[in-house]
Formats: sequence, structure tokens, C-alpha cells
Amino acid sequence: GDEAPYFVNYVKQQLVDKYGAQEVFGGGLRVKTTIDLELQELARKAIAKWLTDVGPEAALVAVKPSNGRVMAMVGGSNFRESQFNLAVQGERQAGSSFKPLVLAAALREGLSTSNRFVSEPVEIWADGRLWEVENYEGNYLGSIDLRNATIHSDNAVYAQLTQLVGPRSVVNAAKDLGITSGLNAYYAIGLGAEAVNPLEMARAFST
Repeated sequence: GDEAPYFVNYVKQQLVDKYGAQEVFGGGLRVKTTIDLELQELARKAIAKWLTDVGPEAALVAVKPSNGRVMAMVGGSNFRESQFNLAVQGERQAGSSFKPLVLAAALREGLSTSNRFVSEPVEIWADGRLWEVENYEGNYLGSIDLRNATIHSDNAVYAQLTQLVGPRSVVNAAKDLGITSGLNAYYAIGLGAEAVNPLEMARAFST
């Protein structure tokens, strides 16, 4: 428990939801979990190395893609100060890490990574307003395929891709991949504007 307090609390909550508090805390249950204590220690050190006592909080989840098992979970930098588990309770905008989920939706619609788009500033009429999309630091690559647009995390291309497949298709693909948080079918979903948590993003990438 001391090595992985956020994970232990997470498991307890799963058990309570399934069996009820009386059954869980009444004694008699033997619970075998998936946590790998060596990986857990590496995860803790990874966060401790970059985040000291001041500054932002961080969470880390490691999932085994072949079976979905949670191998490591750090929900914050100090469990004694805060039991709020950022790994499963902390919903934040995913940003560019959400783009592969958009790509998954596009592949399911029949597109391929060789489909070409023009990387340039774009204006899209969406959700009742004009949506202007620009790339980071104004870098544009001209005509590129989806593979390179993904490698370079091209906002302009991914805005066009979201428009092409439709934000509802992106939501559906994300749900099928393992996202459980509520997602709005807004066009900005393609650039990671909807809030999700690290555990479900790890699950989605595993899928």
C-alpha cells in the first residue's frame, strides 16, 4: 500500500462499486492486483525527478497493451497531502496526444496515412462560429500526407481531418478505443480540447 497508495485506493473503489463497502471492508477478501512494484518505483522516480515541492502536479499510468493491465499508477506527488488521484479523477485537455484518436476515426472511415492535405492556416465554420486554426509558431509544411502530419503534430491538417470525418465520428472512435469521459462533438475535439484522464488515454493508446 505504501508503494502505490493511489493505486490501492483506486482498486478499493472498484471493489466497493462492485461488492459494496460492507463486503470490502468487512474482511475476508483476498485481492490480487496487476501492479508491478518495480515499474511503480520507476514511475514515482520519473515524476519526482522533474517535479519538486513547488510547481505543477503530475500523474502517470502505465498499461500493458496486450491485456490492459495497469502496471503502474502515480496519482500525484504527495499522497499524504492529497488523496485526489489525478490519474483517474483529474480530467484535463489532452492536447495533441488526442490526435491519434482522430487518426483512428479517419482510418475507420476509409482514409489512409497516405491521404494528402495542405498544411496552411485554415478557417472552418464550426459550432456557430468561425474557427481559425494555426500551427505552433506558424510552421507550415505545405502538401503533406497524414503520416507526416501526425509525426509533426500538424494542427491545421488535423482540423481539416476532423472536419472531413466529423467530430461525432471522432467521439465514437474515442469511446470504442476506451475513453469513458463525456465528450462533446465539437470540432476542437480534434486538437484535444475535450477533458480526459490519464488512465483512459493510456487505455486508448493500448487499444
